[in-house]
Amino acid sequence: MPVGRKRNQENTVDLPTDAPALEVFDATAADSSPSFETPDGTSAGRDNQPEQVLYSRLFILALNVVAIGLLLFAAVGRGDASVGPAYLLVPFVLFQALGWAAAYLLQPPDSTCVEMFDDAVFVAAVLLLPPAGVVITLGLGTVIGLVVLRTKPRAVFLNGGVMTLASLAGIVVAHSIAPDVQSAHPLVLLVSVTAGTLTLAVVNVIVLTGYFRIVLGDPYVSTVVELLPTRVRRTPFLVPIGFLAGVAGLWSPCAALLGVPVLIGLQIFLGQHTRATRDRERTQGLFEASVEIHSFVESSGVAHALTTTTARLLRCETARIDVEAPGESEWGAPITRSDDRHEWLVVSNPVSHLALDAEALGLLNALAAVGSSALQNADLVDEIRRAGLVDALTGLPNHVLFTDRVAQAATAARRNRERFAVMVLDLDAFKKVNDSLGHSHGNELLKIMSERLVAAARDIDTVARLGSDHFTVLLPGVGNAETCGVIAEKLLDAVRRPIELGGHELFMTASAGISFFPEDGVKPEHLLRNADSAMHRAKDMGRNTYRAYASGMNDLAQLRLVRESELHNAVRRDELRLRYQPQIDLRSGHIVGVEALVRWEHPLLGLIGPNEFVPLAEESGLIIEVDTWVLYEACRQARAWLDSDLPQVRMAVNISGRHFHSSDRLVDVVERALGVTGLPAEMLELEVTEGIAVGEEEVTVQALNQIRDLGVKLAIDDFGTGYSMLGRLRQYPIDRLKIDRSFVNEIEGHNAEAPIVSAMIAMARSLRLECVAEGVETLEQQIFLRNHGCDQAQGFLYSHPVEADDIGRLLRTPSVGYNLTAVS
Repeated sequence: MPVGRKRNQENTVDLPTDAPALEVFDATAADSSPSFETPDGTSAGRDNQPEQVLYSRLFILALNVVAIGLLLFAAVGRGDASVGPAYLLVPFVLFQALGWAAAYLLQPPDSTCVEMFDDAVFVAAVLLLPPAGVVITLGLGTVIGLVVLRTKPRAVFLNGGVMTLASLAGIVVAHSIAPDVQSAHPLVLLVSVTAGTLTLAVVNVIVLTGYFRIVLGDPYVSTVVELLPTRVRRTPFLVPIGFLAGVAGLWSPCAALLGVPVLIGLQIFLGQHTRATRDRERTQGLFEASVEIHSFVESSGVAHALTTTTARLLRCETARIDVEAPGESEWGAPITRSDDRHEWLVVSNPVSHLALDAEALGLLNALAAVGSSALQNADLVDEIRRAGLVDALTGLPNHVLFTDRVAQAATAARRNRERFAVMVLDLDAFKKVNDSLGHSHGNELLKIMSERLVAAARDIDTVARLGSDHFTVLLPGVGNAETCGVIAEKLLDAVRRPIELGGHELFMTASAGISFFPEDGVKPEHLLRNADSAMHRAKDMGRNTYRAYASGMNDLAQLRLVRESELHNAVRRDELRLRYQPQIDLRSGHIVGVEALVRWEHPLLGLIGPNEFVPLAEESGLIIEVDTWVLYEACRQARAWLDSDLPQVRMAVNISGRHFHSSDRLVDVVERALGVTGLPAEMLELEVTEGIAVGEEEVTVQALNQIRDLGVKLAIDDFGTGYSMLGRLRQYPIDRLKIDRSFVNEIEGHNAEAPIVSAMIAMARSLRLECVAEGVETLEQQIFLRNHGCDQAQGFLYSHPVEADDIGRLLRTPSVGYNLTAVS
C-alpha cells in the first residue's frame, strides 16, 4: 500500500486554472519534496535543476527497464506468461487504480502521508492471479490511478516502475514459500502472503530512498529508517483483509468482492480519521500558537512567534509579515496594526507543494487575527515604553533616557579618563508666549526649538527635553570651557533666530548652564543639578547667555527652594499684605482709583516686594492662590471704604495670565469674590497683561466677555511691552490702557518729546478708551501727559503704595499733594 502526496483538488481556493499537477511519489515523509510545475511550465520543486532532472529521468528509465526485464525473465523462466482471466485481472487493475484516486480524494490534501490499501490488493491478487497478473495489477493499476490524477509522466513512470519492481520481489518471496496456492495449507498461504507483502514494502522504500539519494541528495540510511516503519505498520491490518478476500475468491470469484466494501469503508474511515486528526491538531495548534504569540510583549518577538507557528501549522517552508499583498503562488491574510497600518501574513512553498485549501486558509485567517491582536498589544507596549523614554511633543529623549545616556557617558569617560559636559538650556520668557498666543502655539514653538537645537548640536551630542521649555544637551568629549562655550553660543544663536508663529514674528532667547564631569559631579543627577544652577545664574545675569558651574551656585538654588516652600505657607499663615497706590485724575487732581499691590511680610526678612517673590510664584504655580487672596482682600477693603462713607473709587487688581488656562474658574472666582464681599461690580477693575488679550483662543475672549458682563471693568496693564494688539483692541471688552513706566520715563523735561507716549494716548482717545500712565515721578511728566490728553496717572509723584488707612486719609482731603507718604 504505497503512500503519496495529494495533487491539487477542486476544493482548493485562489488557485489558477492552469495550476500544476503534482508528481506523486511513493513516499511517506514531508521532506521528500517532489517537484511541481508553475503556470508558466517551469519546474518549481527541489529537483528542478537541470542536473537533477537528468538524474531523475535516468533513474526512472533504469528502474522501468529493470522492472520490465525482471518481469519478462520471470515469465520466461517459469514458462508461464499468463496474466489470469480478464474477468479477474481487469477488476483488480481498476480497483488498484481506484485505491490511489480514492485515497487522494478522501484524505486531506496536505496530509503528511496518504494511507492506501494496495497491500490488501497484493495479497488477494497473489491468491487469485498468476504472478504476471499480480505484477500487472499493481504496476498498471498504479499507472492508471496516477493518470486519472493528471500526474506528470515522470511521476507516473517512477511510481509505476517502483510498484512493478516491488510486486515482483513480493511475488517471488510469496511463491517461494507456497509454490502451489491451490494445494497449500491456509496457514502456509498466510505466512507466504505476509512475507511477500513485507518484501513489497521494503523494496518500495529501498527503491524510493535510492531515488531521493541519487536525485535529491537525501541521506540514505536515515531516510530508510524513517520511512520503513510507517510503510510496514499497515501490514498486520491489510493482510488479513486481502487474505480473506482471496480465500473467498478461491471458493467463488465473485466472493472476492466481499473485501471491496470492507476496504472502501476502511478508506473512508481513514480519510475521516485523518481529517479529524488534522483538524484537532490545527485547533490545538491554534490555541497553543495563540498562547505562544501572546506571551511576547515586543513586536519583534510576536512577529517571530507568529511566522514560525504559522509555518509549522500550515506546513509551509516560508511564512513572513509583509506590507505587500501576497504574490503568485502565495497565500496571505490581512493584519491590522494599532496605528491602522495594514500588513499581510504571507505563506508560500507548502512542503506538500499543494495549494492551501479552504480550511487551511481559514486557519491562516485565524492566525492573522491572533497576530493582529498580539501585535496591537505589542505596539501599545512599545508606545508605553517609548513614552517612558521619549518626549511625546518633540520626540527628543526625556529625563529617563537622558539620565541613562549621561550614566553611559560617565562610564565610558571614566574608563578612557576623559571629560564631558552637560548643558541645561532654558528659553527666556517662554511663559509670555503661552499666555499671549496660547498653548498650541507654545507647543509649536517648542517643536521648532527642538529641531533647531538638534540641527545646531553635533552628531554625537544628545539633545533632550526635560519638560516645559527645559532642554538638556550631553556633550561627550568636551573637556574644556572654551570648546563648550563655542557649542553653547552656537545653540543660543539657533534660538535667537526670528520665528514666524501665529502671524507674529517672535525673537526668543535662552539661558544655558554647563557642568563638567568629573569636577562638577560623577552622577547624572549631580551634573544636571549643577548645570541647572549655572543656568539660573545665567538668567540672573541678564539672560541670553551661558554660565559654567562654579562652587556656591547651588546655594542660590537652595535658597530658591526655601523661598518657594516658605511662599507655600505664606498664604496659609496670613503673611501676605496689600498696599494701595492711588490713581489720579489729571484734570481734577482727585483720586479716582487705587491699585492693589501685594507684599510678603516675611517673619525674618520683613516686608518683601513683589519683584522678589511674584516671579517665583509664577514659576511654581502659586500665583493662582496669591491672586485669589489679593482679589478677595482688595474687594473686602474697597467695600470697607464704601461703608465708611469715603468717596467711591475703583479697585484695580492684577490677574496673572495663568488664570486664563482655566477661564471658567476665573469667572467663578470673580463672581464669588463680589458676592462674598458685597462690592458693586463696577467698582472692581481687573488688570491683565497685554499678551493675554492677544491670544486667539475663543475661551480667552469668552472669559473676558463674561467678566465684563458681570459689570467688572477691564484694563490692559503694561501696554506696549508685550505682543502688540494694535488692530485688535476693538475685539476685546477693554475700558482702559495703562502705559508702562518704561515709556513714561522717556519724558525727561517740560519740553521733552515722547512720540510713543503721544501715539499711545492718541490711539486710546480714538478708541474711546481711558488712558492711565504708570510711574509718574516728576512734575514735567505730569504736565506732558495732561497736555497730550492722558486721563489718569499714578506714581511716586502722588504717592508710594501705602496701607489702607493712609488711603482713607487721602480720600478725605480735597486734593493730593506730591509724595506725601513714606515708602512702604
